Amino acid sequence: MENSNDIDLDQFINEMQQRLDKFKHYWQMEQKKDPDTFPSKMLAGDWDEQFNFFDEEWDNQEVVEQAL
Repeated sequence: MENSNDIDLDQFINEMQQRLDKFKHYWQMEQKKDPDTFPSKMLAGDWDEQFNFFDEEWDNQEVVEQAL
């Protein structure tokens, strides 16, 4: 049974790509201001953790709007 909120794989990939692009932009902007807090290299798990934090904050818009 389909749910009205269902999306197909292409839609999911597009949404994830948009979120990743926003994270990349945010990180690069913050890195210019504070490279010690926003390094250019980390372990994969650290990137994942930072992305998840960003993605949660993105819902609130507050932190991200300041950077963009």
